[in-house]
Amino acid sequence: MGQIGGLGSAVSRLPFAAGVARQLPPAFGRVHPNWATPSVSILTFGSIASVLLIAMQTGDTIRTSYESLVSLTLIGGFLPFVYIFLSAWKAGKRLSVVSGLAVTVLAILAALSPTNQVTNVWLFEAKLVIGTVAVVASGRLVYFLAGNQTECFLQYFLDFSNLPEIYHPNTGISTFQCGTPSAITYAAQYESFRYIERLGIPDIQAHARPIITRLRKELPALGFSTITPAGADTPIITFLCRDIENTKARFREAWRNGSARVSITGENPALTIGRFGNQMRFSVSVFNNQDDVSRVLDVLS
Repeated sequence: MGQIGGLGSAVSRLPFAAGVARQLPPAFGRVHPNWATPSVSILTFGSIASVLLIAMQTGDTIRTSYESLVSLTLIGGFLPFVYIFLSAWKAGKRLSVVSGLAVTVLAILAALSPTNQVTNVWLFEAKLVIGTVAVVASGRLVYFLAGNQTECFLQYFLDFSNLPEIYHPNTGISTFQCGTPSAITYAAQYESFRYIERLGIPDIQAHARPIITRLRKELPALGFSTITPAGADTPIITFLCRDIENTKARFREAWRNGSARVSITGENPALTIGRFGNQMRFSVSVFNNQDDVSRVLDVLS
């Protein structure tokens, strides 16, 4: 029961997050007023899982049905890697594509291969084929219904007044909910630390210092007061905005018309505006340079 509860709550968070980001109907992004849980998401996917369990047990034993579900899960999990490795081919990573596709295809073929516990091979394979088609079709349907939600997604994260509508402090049993560790996140953090160590902290600071100095010197002339103390040797600098909505609107308009490709949450995530009240914060990284500062000044001048 603990495993069912853990898996059920973990899976329901994906459609909940999609509902919050307007990739699914808004109902998926709501939480129960009493239990503070994504009830719509849990009930919907609980129903889908129940139907899937019943369908998988049709004409088979429980053990064979379980093997069918495991195989279907493996196929659905490895199919996205086909797209990932094919995109790597376009990027010129030929060896990675060949080796990655070979492992992916081998894993899918292994999932399609019935064990000696399967008595009806045709039924086993038919369930996998139908299930895989249903998974792909449902994903395509969600993508089609969502349409081009990029602007809506950006608008949501640019307007942090939405947060009180979706966030509720956990109460009751939901206080003890736990998350599922992300192996991909661990791998990304590991590579990030290696990259930082390879560059060296002093060199990173030396790169950021003239960019911060220029922002500190030129933005106050445009009406933005510096909050970060002058002696702070940090790649983060924060300013007060007199009109936060007007500042965000300028960046949105510059992004839309292409006059300056500066985005608060897009290609230049080092800039956040309005997330902490009437503040504009720059988090300078090794990927930023003086051209970024020039674009910011063009938008705000």
